[in-house]
Amino acid sequence: EVDRAKGEVRVPTFVACREGFLEQIACLAGTREHESLLVTEIKPSDVHAALLLLGLEPGTPGSWNYDGDAVKRTPPRGPSVELLVAFEKGGSRQEAPLASWVRGVDGRAFAGTWVFSGSRFAKNPKSWGEGEHYVADFTGSLAGLVTFGDETLAATTVIPDQVDVEAANWQSWTERMPAEGAPATLIIRRPAPSAAP
Repeated sequence: EVDRAKGEVRVPTFVACREGFLEQIACLAGTREHESLLVTEIKPSDVHAALLLLGLEPGTPGSWNYDGDAVKRTPPRGPSVELLVAFEKGGSRQEAPLASWVRGVDGRAFAGTWVFSGSRFAKNPKSWGEGEHYVADFTGSLAGLVTFGDETLAATTVIPDQVDVEAANWQSWTERMPAEGAPATLIIRRPAPSAAP
């Protein structure tokens, strides 16, 4: 659902992973539920189209690679977006920043922000026939926490997807979340323009 007046897109989801380490904030059903806070039946390319209707233009996903022995991190680019979640808990309707559902193994809160990186297109495998496909529709990466390089919405902090490069750290903040399988709404909001000085 696109609400141009509020500058937001609302995506119906369900709570997926309440325990363990995270790699995704939101993913497509049948892909990465075991490592994602939220799961949805909505294709990432449809969310991409909804963000275009808000007037946002996608950037590019982040990446990381080895430069000799050092790890080189390239942050994602694109317009900033706020990720919020609306849900019911304890009999009341609540809305919170999605980052508040993520904490480190040391107990610290995740202070990340997100951009509309727009995933990418890749050539179809021969078995699919001619053409290209939107990569996030195949991998399920709607909103990433870890950097796979295919996210429609990407965390601005590049977190390598291999634990031998960077140890797993971010996990579900279970106490702040409703039950697994509970309905929730992912809200992707265009930040309000800052006031002129």
